[in-house]
Amino acid sequence: MMETADQPRKLLLKLDVDATNIDYLENASCEEIFAQQERQYQESYRLIPTLDELCSRYGDSTNRKIYMMSRDVEGRWLDLHERATGANPPID
Repeated sequence: MMETADQPRKLLLKLDVDATNIDYLENASCEEIFAQQERQYQESYRLIPTLDELCSRYGDSTNRKIYMMSRDVEGRWLDLHERATGANPPID
């Protein structure tokens, strides 16, 4: 994971549709919806440390556990960061 920590990562946007936002979504343009979602995601990621900072703070180099995906390790670090600081994890 650390060999790619300094490289930009793809941002995948998820859009939940429910009774609270359906009217907005039906009336807004695709560009408006995409721009709003992107702003929300970017802001949520701005509030947490970089991946290499999370690793240095919460990584365990002696850990022998096997994780299926690097996202699982990142999730663990984000959970530890939330417990330590009270900062919410980014939008998922």
